[in-house]
Amino acid sequence: MQGMRGTHSGALKPGSALSALKVRSRAIWAAHWIPICATVLFLASDTKVVLKDRVSGAGTTLDPLILAELSVYVAVGAFLVLRRGASAPGLDRAHPIEVLMVALVALMAVSALFSEVPGYSLVRTAQTLVLVLLARAAIATGTLGWFRTLALLTLASTALLVLVGLLLPSQKGPLQVDRFNWLGTHPVVVGQFTALAVALGVTLAVGIRLFDVPIGGSRVRHWLALGVPTATCAAALAATHTRGSAIAAVCGVAVATMLLTPASLRARLALATTVGVLVGAVLGGPVLRSWLTRGEGLDSLLTLNSRTDLWSLALGDALRESPLIGFGVGASRSIFVAATGLGGGHNAVVNVFADLGLAGLALWVPLVVWPAIIVIRRAAVGSRRVDRAVWIVALVVLVVNGVTYEGLGSTPTMAFTWLLMLAAAAVVVDQQGWTEQGWPTGAGTGQSGTGDRSRRNDAVVNDIQALPRKAPAEHPTLVVSMRRHAPAIALAAVGLMIVFGALAFLGQPAATAKGRLGLTFPPEGNVLLPMTAGESSLKRYVAARAQFAESDKVIDAVATATGHTPYQVRQRLHVVPTATGNGLSFTVEGPSVDFTVQIASAAVDAYRDQTQREVDRRAKAIAKGQRAAAAPHDAAQTMVAAKAFGDGVESVVEPTASATATRGVPLRAALIGLIVGAGLASVIAWFVEDSRFRRRQRA
Repeated sequence: MQGMRGTHSGALKPGSALSALKVRSRAIWAAHWIPICATVLFLASDTKVVLKDRVSGAGTTLDPLILAELSVYVAVGAFLVLRRGASAPGLDRAHPIEVLMVALVALMAVSALFSEVPGYSLVRTAQTLVLVLLARAAIATGTLGWFRTLALLTLASTALLVLVGLLLPSQKGPLQVDRFNWLGTHPVVVGQFTALAVALGVTLAVGIRLFDVPIGGSRVRHWLALGVPTATCAAALAATHTRGSAIAAVCGVAVATMLLTPASLRARLALATTVGVLVGAVLGGPVLRSWLTRGEGLDSLLTLNSRTDLWSLALGDALRESPLIGFGVGASRSIFVAATGLGGGHNAVVNVFADLGLAGLALWVPLVVWPAIIVIRRAAVGSRRVDRAVWIVALVVLVVNGVTYEGLGSTPTMAFTWLLMLAAAAVVVDQQGWTEQGWPTGAGTGQSGTGDRSRRNDAVVNDIQALPRKAPAEHPTLVVSMRRHAPAIALAAVGLMIVFGALAFLGQPAATAKGRLGLTFPPEGNVLLPMTAGESSLKRYVAARAQFAESDKVIDAVATATGHTPYQVRQRLHVVPTATGNGLSFTVEGPSVDFTVQIASAAVDAYRDQTQREVDRRAKAIAKGQRAAAAPHDAAQTMVAAKAFGDGVESVVEPTASATATRGVPLRAALIGLIVGAGLASVIAWFVEDSRFRRRQRA
């Protein structure tokens, strides 16, 4: 076993009984410790009792359970670094997908230096590094024996969490009272878990039926071991009322059925499914409609519970303020809460773009697409079709659910952990294909007992012994390719640095002035806040006042005061809630300091004046109605309260010329351009050398 990637033969003598026993034990353990570590990590990340209000999003305040999560990551990281045989080879012999993983972590570390929440970003970067180390350790084993175990552990752990949620009901937000969860976890996260578990359970169950791929024990035990937890997770998924996850689970089950059902049966299956859906729609139409709408109005459904508003705000802010590197890892958890009441991007692509910008998307998208291309292009036969189906179904569920939940593009989460493990499995497939030795299952035996376990153990040992040797010395590695093309790589890196820097410099406004208003929250029953006062209503109040600050009334008043057209004012003025959520931030971008200060000052004054007029108008209308109802005392109280509230402004920070920001050297953009340019040029150089080598081999 000398020279095998990620394995060590030590001093064992070939052919000895002790040698065979140790090799077998090592191989069996290698097939289990990787999925155990992955499961422990994503459980630590996504299943914690909420001990405090985390609506504010990303922060550095620690509670005991956050400390426990970090301790788990530290322990697994230390295990990966110190355990002999768990480490992967250096990047000079790494697959390009591994390079993408490492490059993503490097980009996260760089972005943390400029992050809106630097402490939080650094912690998340360190956790992601542990996940990447685990994925590379999985690649280093050279086998896929751990992958099916990971699917089974995901199914089992999710079913166990469902039982915990039933036995120990936990706290829920005001909008989650009728939705199932566990340990204070948000129902959307629970939906992600249960959707993936249901799809994986169905895939494995269908695989057992069609290809006689046993998990352990008799066939009845197989069905019980998979059917019971799958049904449990399906019931929990329905109880979460998470529509995006339910759609993802349905897509996953449909893909699994298509991949595993023989071609001769697909037409009949499609017909039966269509009939079943139609009958279910007719008989259970009202129940299904109630489940889908959740009692929400048309506006809420059309905006996907304000998600479209969040996407528009996140994309607009990121494109305007930091398109290249985003706001920093985890920043999307908090920077849009004040404006939308939502934490996170609620879409995987939006979340990556908001956190890491275009540079992050350039690394994340290939990390999703490239492994999928590898697995789809590598056909599998026999029982290996089940293994391939598990991989494809898992990705389908994660991607579909990623449309309405950011888990796939947010780290560290269960979805992101699965993404890295899927990429690791794809690397092994790219190197070896769907080989029979790739899975320690004893497929096709259908028997239980010591003999069956021995055959499965022998399959693991054969898998380890069948690993390919190191690539020949003449095969180009990443480091060798970089050395051969060093001048071109350096030129490309410098060129992209200049391009990024120039684009960032030209994209910056010549001047940016900011003003800020601290708002007085209206008392309950105020003319501007007629609903019951509470956290959610106050957030909506601040968001509504931000929209009013950009209304036609205010814009027209600013245009009149400054002599500019309403169109010019609207293009330059941006009003959003402050990061703390208790005020409004007025930002004006323009060609000069005087221009921006003039517009910003006029906008602050116009907002106060128009708000005062609106309060007076509403108060007079309410008082008039109260007098008509023979309640003069109430009318007088309404006018007194309106006068006391005034324009609703508690404090003012006027925009000034001295505080106005002007164009500066875009160091961040230049640094990102240098890193991205060097990375892309290095990968391209590796592809060129690898293509030349393959052509020489074929010749």
